[in-house]
Amino acid sequence: MHGLSVVLVLGVNKVTSALSSNGMSCLDKIVSDWYYIPEVNQLCDRNGNRRYSSYDEYREEFYAEHAEPERDPCIYTDEELANIAADYYESIHGSRPVRAYVKAVDSTTVKISLLDMINGYEAFRENYFVDQNTLHGTDHDGNEVQLR
Repeated sequence: MHGLSVVLVLGVNKVTSALSSNGMSCLDKIVSDWYYIPEVNQLCDRNGNRRYSSYDEYREEFYAEHAEPERDPCIYTDEELANIAADYYESIHGSRPVRAYVKAVDSTTVKISLLDMINGYEAFRENYFVDQNTLHGTDHDGNEVQLR
């Protein structure tokens, strides 16, 4: 015998109710904290906020929100920026991080993340937020740095 389950999802329009007669939850988790509700053909979070009519619509907005901004011309390559940040970190702390990632924050500022391997796992060491040409900025605690 199949039971009837009722799931209430709080949302922008206060309450949306979704019914499923197969005895299973009608919330199918598809991406991190977003759920597809077949009865209303929409994507929303657990609280029903920010609905999308399709996964493609959600994905398009996600990529637009998380895309790196266009960067102005830089005198350094990302590899050079990563090495400069690792050199600076090593000069302060006496050890060199095994990995560094460079990501644009805006058109002139980059975030350089430094990581180490501890027991087979990547461990955060430092983030530098610096102008990509002057190498002046701050560390993750807000302290001023000049990488070179």
